[in-house]
Amino acid sequence: MTKRDKAGHNTVADSLRELIRKEDNRRPVQKLFGLTVEPEVSPTLASLLLAIDQVQQGSLRLVSGIDHP
Repeated sequence: MTKRDKAGHNTVADSLRELIRKEDNRRPVQKLFGLTVEPEVSPTLASLLLAIDQVQQGSLRLVSGIDHP
């Protein structure tokens, strides 16, 4: 590994990172290696999604003054 570093060759991890950085390669590389990436959502959107899930499960009975069955 030291010889490779001195010769200026990238490690496999560095090469993979380089591939993923390029937008055109990102999705195919993620799919090929089975890498799942969950996009970050804003706190407001996260709380809205949670409220929607709760309404669907029936655990949130009152939203904005409207009583849900």
